[in-house]
Amino acid sequence: MLPYQDHLQIIYSASRWILLFFFLNMGIQIVYYSLPARRLVWTLVSPGSVIASLCWILGSRAFAFFVNRLVGFETYQQLYGSLATLILLMIWLYLSSFFLLLGGEINSEIFRLRKAEAA
Repeated sequence: MLPYQDHLQIIYSASRWILLFFFLNMGIQIVYYSLPARRLVWTLVSPGSVIASLCWILGSRAFAFFVNRLVGFETYQQLYGSLATLILLMIWLYLSSFFLLLGGEINSEIFRLRKAEAA
């Protein structure tokens, strides 16, 4: 066993979550920049993308906890058979798209308020 193995494990765990947040935030920001009909100013971080990233990470963890611990995947497997995976995947995709839309709405409202203040 290495003498600094515990420290390395903590550093690995912390850097994994930081990198996940950074790349997820960057991907969401690219979506928010490229999908609207009008051209927006590129920003590295926006309030909507930060909230969407945090909600996506926490929501995915909470959904995994719900499926694995509270309900149990075996219960779904017994009830629905092999369709259980598809049902749970569709629920997770629904939650993910909700968080993406929530962040977009937050950005839209902030843009609308700033535009109203400027006028």
